[in-house]
Amino acid sequence: MLDHENITRKVMIQKHIHPISPVFKFTDKDTRFIYEIRWDGAGISSSGNLLLFEVEMSPLKEEHIRHHLINLVIMQSNYLDEIERLIWITDDACSLSYSIKRSLPFLKRIIKIATPPQNICNLDGNVLERI
Repeated sequence: MLDHENITRKVMIQKHIHPISPVFKFTDKDTRFIYEIRWDGAGISSSGNLLLFEVEMSPLKEEHIRHHLINLVIMQSNYLDEIERLIWITDDACSLSYSIKRSLPFLKRIIKIATPPQNICNLDGNVLERI
């Protein structure tokens, strides 16, 4: 079985996406606290914006999906318009879509920031749903 980074790498090569480090660090200037976010992949789109990749295999855990969405919100509040899309790659699109759609309205009400578009793709990178 392929690991998450290899699945992401395969899809990025197939889609001609330039890879960059999937690790992002945010430092609080007052406390020097460093918050690190690690995605399964990240790249630059043809328009020059950031694409984030996350692979989720069944069985999916809703709290784990919510954790990624919270990280997306943290990044969105720091990068604003630079994040073009979060691309989920999964073998269980139905469960993933359900988890995202349950969590997003709650997060949007709290943070009052529009989250970037999200694609749910199969393991070959074909888009199954756009959120």
